[in-house]
Amino acid sequence: MPRGSLTAGSEFNSWMGGTTGFALGVLFFNNFSWFFGYLGGQPQISSRFMALKNEKEAKQGITVAIIWTVLAYVGAFLIGLTAIAIYKQGSFADTETVLPNMILDLMPPWIAGVLLAGILAAIITTANSQIMVVTSSVSEDIIHRTLGVKLTDKQLVSLSRIVILISGIIGVVIALTSQSLVYLVVSWAWAGVGGTLSPAILMTFFWKRYSSAGVIATVLSGFVFTILWISTPLDSMITSRFSTFFIAGFFGIVFSLLIPDKKEEKAQ
Repeated sequence: MPRGSLTAGSEFNSWMGGTTGFALGVLFFNNFSWFFGYLGGQPQISSRFMALKNEKEAKQGITVAIIWTVLAYVGAFLIGLTAIAIYKQGSFADTETVLPNMILDLMPPWIAGVLLAGILAAIITTANSQIMVVTSSVSEDIIHRTLGVKLTDKQLVSLSRIVILISGIIGVVIALTSQSLVYLVVSWAWAGVGGTLSPAILMTFFWKRYSSAGVIATVLSGFVFTILWISTPLDSMITSRFSTFFIAGFFGIVFSLLIPDKKEEKAQ
């Protein structure tokens, strides 16, 4: 939920916190920018679609994904409006605890327990998917294919377990030491990963001249630019979730034109 969701205008009669004009446009656009990360920039989701066995499962996956997305985001919007109506400004030091507190305040204990368990289950499945993506990327894509290290199946399994362990430890350390809100950290990850991979996926599918050098340029520029952008005050004005998408896409196009693949050169 956006941080500003509980800073409504006087008497809680403003959905946008009392902002108007340009400030309203920036607020709306910065929150809409989450859209760009959904254009192929979610590797944990892409890996699940890649695991589908046939067209029937693909259609089922599309239907479930659309229905879930509509319910989740409409629900998040309604949760924010409800919180504005029933809680006073400043009631929460961390606005990300609004939903658990609403559940405990409005529901009987046994229903609240079930709903909170559902929230934890969603968090765990997402974390599990991301760890599996990291594991397969390191063990299969980087070590096995890119570096050309030949490993047996048993060695690959052992390597995957080591990567999972290391990734988990790093995640725990970050969670315990980070002073930032989860929303802020997820926002940066959404820009660095979602905003970077989305243009790469889109151009891979829809632009035949997109080259290997362009893919590398897209990924590297998106990652580096996100770090640079969030380190400046610019991120508070225009979120990196928007800027990274277009910067990464720009570098991908430029390097694809400058360094085309050999097949492209022969075709010309």
